[in-house]
Amino acid sequence: MKRWMLLAPLVLFLGMAGLLYRGLYLDPSELPSALIGKPFPEFSLPAVQDGKPLTRADLLGKPALVNVWGTWCVACR
Repeated sequence: MKRWMLLAPLVLFLGMAGLLYRGLYLDPSELPSALIGKPFPEFSLPAVQDGKPLTRADLLGKPALVNVWGTWCVACR
């Protein structure tokens, strides 16, 4: 019993160290998303320059970069 009490913290520490070491090599930009391959949803954003709101129809047929992020999102930082 005494031997088990000495080995338990060592085994726990090695397990945690292994998980943390593995986490160093995970790429947060490769997070899976259920939205990949889905059509872009309808939206309307408030006007920034000309007083006309931006909608999905304004972007159809033109290349556009839409940056969507959240302050809580680790991969978005």
